[in-house]
Amino acid sequence: PKLGPAMDFINEILETDRKAPRKQRHTARRIWARLRKERPEIEVAECTVRGYVRQRKREMGLKGGETFVPQSYRWGQEAQVDWYEAWAELGGERQKLFVFCMRSMASGGAFHQAWPHATQQAFLEAHEAAFRYFRGIFELLRYDNLTSAVKKILRGQQRQESERFIAFRSHWGFQSDFCNPARGNEKGGVEGEQGYFRRNHLVPLPEARDLEHLNQLLRDSSTEEEQRLIAGRAQRSE
Repeated sequence: PKLGPAMDFINEILETDRKAPRKQRHTARRIWARLRKERPEIEVAECTVRGYVRQRKREMGLKGGETFVPQSYRWGQEAQVDWYEAWAELGGERQKLFVFCMRSMASGGAFHQAWPHATQQAFLEAHEAAFRYFRGIFELLRYDNLTSAVKKILRGQQRQESERFIAFRSHWGFQSDFCNPARGNEKGGVEGEQGYFRRNHLVPLPEARDLEHLNQLLRDSSTEEEQRLIAGRAQRSE
């Protein structure tokens, strides 16, 4: 009976998700969080919402799921870097964007910045913005075999890096490391961060005046996440 008043609210969200990008659809927890915030007069347990959402998603052909792998690192030792795709409403128009993410593996804190295209220029400028955000530079940055950094994959762990990327990391004084091809799990920290951030801060699709406004919203969300205590950690990510 307690679920009754919430059904229309939940159904409306799930119906909207039909038109949303697959990776920016609501999880049951996100729906429950919105229900608490937007309809506080409806008191219903998260487990009840989960059960109903699971049933409705099965009926509607919507599904999803993520995995996190906890690890321990020395402070300032390593960060993981990647791009991911996301959609946003900019000036009333839905646009596909490329979001740069750098995640500290010791603290779990992360930096997110959206760009219209994942060019090498954007890749390097995003690094500099991330260094300013973290107020420092990591000893090691771990990547996929991004074309912005890697010209050719050689035997084993060897890579022929692009001249511009070599000059960039030499200037900033960090070491680079690259995952084996098709082994994204080797940088599971940033992979998990992307999923978590997308579910909690890009669902529903964010609305902003322009790209600069959107990136300010992303920075605000990243700062907000620094107060979160990650499972298995003794300290917050700040």
